[in-house]
Amino acid sequence: MNLNHLRYFTVIVKRGSFQRAAKELNISQPALSNCVKKLEDLYGTPLLERRPQGVFPTPYGEALARFSLTAISAADRANVEIDNLKRGSRGHLRIGAPAGIIEQVLPKIIAEMNRQRPEFSFEVSFGYLNQLMDGLIDDQHDFILSTYWPAVSIAETLVLDHIQKLSLSIYARAQHPLAARDCVELDELLAAQWIAPDSRGMDDFFCKLTGDRASGFLDRPIVSRDTSFIHAAMHEMDLLSLIPDYVVRPFVKSGAFRKIAYDKPTWDISAGLMYKRDRTKTPAMQLFRKVAIDKTKELLS
Repeated sequence: MNLNHLRYFTVIVKRGSFQRAAKELNISQPALSNCVKKLEDLYGTPLLERRPQGVFPTPYGEALARFSLTAISAADRANVEIDNLKRGSRGHLRIGAPAGIIEQVLPKIIAEMNRQRPEFSFEVSFGYLNQLMDGLIDDQHDFILSTYWPAVSIAETLVLDHIQKLSLSIYARAQHPLAARDCVELDELLAAQWIAPDSRGMDDFFCKLTGDRASGFLDRPIVSRDTSFIHAAMHEMDLLSLIPDYVVRPFVKSGAFRKIAYDKPTWDISAGLMYKRDRTKTPAMQLFRKVAIDKTKELLS
């Protein structure tokens, strides 16, 4: 089988159009049609169907597209590994991580890896947990290093190594009216304006915080997935936010942020390392797992 045929087929499915796929791939539509015909002859079944709205995969085409992504990713990975071997490298790692981890933890892990095995190379990408897990399943990452809520569910094909329990607390800038209070009441939290991280588990946290008074809470929130924006907004405005303690440690140390003194000051999440269960572990992957677990415990404790 020609791997390019699989590449072309996945683009057709993604774009839902031979014309758009041909333009993206810079090849002719007849060439794409011929590619699909060869695949259909190979599998002995229709893979695409044309409708007024565009081109759609049949159930057989959906299966082929799904497995094609894995095959293409594996072939691309092989190319990277071979290129690195030609240059004298003995391993390449693709790591996915969310904000906070990717900025504060991952550089120190890679620095330690580089100290021990300078011939290894790295590819780091940012994402949110759901996106990262999808990428891990599709072989786009070798590892995910992330925080997650205790109730998070992961696919059976993935392994989660729990590393460290983390505390989340309510924070505000030092000038916030509640920041200097010895103890803040729930009514005051409900009346304040919040900037809420848009992540899994936030709804659960707010329900636990407010109990049966959750109705109407956060009627004027600022919601964002961008950690840098959340911190910058808190510097400018009197906002409350729930943040992992390790993330704001530098801001607290400098006096810019303060923890809000509430009778339940912290909630728990976890930090962990995820990888694919049946993936063959290269020497680079084995070393990364060890260094990541050791360093993450050290940095987040």
